[in-house]
Amino acid sequence: VEKKVEVGSAEHEALKRKGPKTNLDGLLDRLAGKGKNMTTLSKTEVDWGKFKKKEGLEDELQTYRKDGYLEKVGFLQRSD
Repeated sequence: VEKKVEVGSAEHEALKRKGPKTNLDGLLDRLAGKGKNMTTLSKTEVDWGKFKKKEGLEDELQTYRKDGYLEKVGFLQRSD
């Protein structure tokens, strides 16, 4: 038994929510721009990356990474 409903109607929306998504539904959602929502963590990571590039901090942060800093401090303590 098949029933035709208009796209965008309340009944159509209810059926979309009720039924399991198929691979085709997922593909259509991605093409329509309804992809996965971005989590706070991934949004923060993207924003931080953009900020580093905009401000030119990448090289400076690379220089002062945790391992590099600790190695330098250890070296300075040993050399005294």
